[in-house]
Amino acid sequence: MTDLHSSAPFADTTLALMERAGVTLTPENYMVWYTHAAGRDPALSRLIDVYMSNGEPFTEERNLELYERFCGDGKQAEGIQAVGEKMGQTLGQIIGGVEENLQDTQAFGSMLSSLNDKIANSSEAEVMIDLVGKLRAETSFMHNRIRALEDRLSNGANEISDLKKQLTEVQREANTDALTMVSNRKRFDVELRSQAATAVETGDPLCLIMIDIDHFKNFNDTHGHQIGDLVLRLVARTLDLSTKGQDTVARYGGEEFAIILPETDIGNAYNLAERIRQKMAESRIRLKDHDRHLGKITVSAGVALYVPGEPLTHLIERADQCLYRAKEAGRNRVIATSEDEMAAAE
Repeated sequence: MTDLHSSAPFADTTLALMERAGVTLTPENYMVWYTHAAGRDPALSRLIDVYMSNGEPFTEERNLELYERFCGDGKQAEGIQAVGEKMGQTLGQIIGGVEENLQDTQAFGSMLSSLNDKIANSSEAEVMIDLVGKLRAETSFMHNRIRALEDRLSNGANEISDLKKQLTEVQREANTDALTMVSNRKRFDVELRSQAATAVETGDPLCLIMIDIDHFKNFNDTHGHQIGDLVLRLVARTLDLSTKGQDTVARYGGEEFAIILPETDIGNAYNLAERIRQKMAESRIRLKDHDRHLGKITVSAGVALYVPGEPLTHLIERADQCLYRAKEAGRNRVIATSEDEMAAAE
């Protein structure tokens, strides 16, 4: 349960931020902005900061999107809640063990104080022997209690480590496209806004590549959806192997993919897209079970450079326009935004 005293300052800040952004006061909107004000979700805070810096309004649709993405009751939230509850139970058990040990320690201290008084006031050997025996017994008891607490703490630490791994896995699954195993659209949206905010702060270039599989519908209709799924996985794997660690490959929707390229200028982004296009054009698809060749798969790509401060919808639209022009020009090619197009976006 949230401590009311600790949450009160955030309540005032939340209302002030919502008023400044022109956000309607509803339970869902309050939950989103309270999470932001309390700093509990850095991804949410970065996204809100980017929206505000770009002057983008918080419409009903945008508010609903923020709530469903960061505070909704989806599978990710359920999974995180379950792991969190288990972690809370484990911590409660550890704290309970520590409290028990503190009580035993206090009792042991009182016993030592009492024995000290008796030793100071007695000179008889039998009494001294009896007191020493009691001291040894109590010391042995405390030794066993401490060993038990150490075991409990060790087991609890291992369990918490396992739970953290489970939580990481839940979050990973929530951000991954189940078919292609690259990032999903939700992860793409969050990462693009995060990288745009970083680009504004650092001045480093940021590029976006939009890639579409040529004639995919015809391929699907001819060979079936199962083969189509294999093609989607093949393209996703090619994109993943062609990029480096800080890049984000995502399935944008259907047969369309996107690559976010931080710290990459338009020339290098174009060269990467061209290498990917060539690699796909050179590949051939063959079904091992039937020894049947299905021909080659080609892709078209559009490349755009982020103009600091522009709405991210404009960046995506410019990359999509380049992709559309690549398809209109005959497919199996890459087109990047020109200097004039980038100047127009500023």
